Amino acid sequence: MDAQAKAPQRNEADDREIVAGLVHGIAVLQALQKKPRLTQSELSAATGLTRATARRSLITLASLGYVDATDGIYRLTPKVLEFATGYLNSNDGWIAIATPYLEILRNRVEENVSAVVLDRTDVVYVASFAADTVMSINVRIGGRKPAYCTAMGRVLLAGMPEDCARDVLEKSSIQQKTGNTLVTIDDLMAEVRKVREQGYAVINQELEPGLVAVAVPVKNLRGATIAALNICGHTMHTSLDKLTSLCLPEALKTARQIATRLP
Repeated sequence: MDAQAKAPQRNEADDREIVAGLVHGIAVLQALQKKPRLTQSELSAATGLTRATARRSLITLASLGYVDATDGIYRLTPKVLEFATGYLNSNDGWIAIATPYLEILRNRVEENVSAVVLDRTDVVYVASFAADTVMSINVRIGGRKPAYCTAMGRVLLAGMPEDCARDVLEKSSIQQKTGNTLVTIDDLMAEVRKVREQGYAVINQELEPGLVAVAVPVKNLRGATIAALNICGHTMHTSLDKLTSLCLPEALKTARQIATRLP
């Protein structure tokens, strides 16, 4: 069983303080987020919960309005969007401030543009605008990618103290995703230092074949990195040279524009 996929991650804590029923309920919500239509048996298998525990979790979530069941098929209801809305409206409202700038940037460079934040060892998409091309890369809000092999992840790591960035990498499940993927902590830390020094990151097919990207930090007026702005494309349509010569200056300009609006 893939523990990371089937159980919600949590910070280290005294197990006596953990509410097991809440952990089970979140595991069910995560399973339905990954696969929108599941039976009770499929949910049990997807979460690793017993059928009885999965059933109680489903009954509880249904009573609260977060899960709907029709003909034995369970699915999420629109009520779960309340959680996303709460997050998107938090953090001084920077996502709402940044969104129109990101859309303008997408239109200007005609590439896929997104903004992400760091959650443990992953980056999480909080805004995304797909390019209007046949090679557009559609990502969902809330989607995750590993930080260690993405331009946006390295920008966020570069915004952290050295020991904190290393700690994130040491906790990451590092894999050789392509022939270009950096897989040693020392090599990755060297790249993080380079990104910190130059102020941007470039990825050449480390996450998956053909995927190239540049990313820059989004900073508040205190100089703290709060997010990463990412522009990516596929080598069948976008060259790395275009990303660095045309898209990167535009990304840096957009990040500065957003920064002037932040508290």
